[in-house]
Amino acid sequence: MAVQKPRPQSKGARILELIGGAKGATLAEIMQATRWQAHSIRGFLSTAAKKYRCQIQSLRNDAGQRVYQVKA
Repeated sequence: MAVQKPRPQSKGARILELIGGAKGATLAEIMQATRWQAHSIRGFLSTAAKKYRCQIQSLRNDAGQRVYQVKA
């Protein structure tokens, strides 16, 4: 079975692009980029790992913000 990918211009693709970077992305950054509410983003992330076969890591940065990152 092939690994699924979100549509290229979708908000899901934008989220995966943001959290795929070296530093990942904070919840606030993802909210600003997608115009989604926090609970919608967390819902997407909870299913994205299985659906798109990636490991998503959730950490706190020095400022105490939640940072999401695709684990290599």
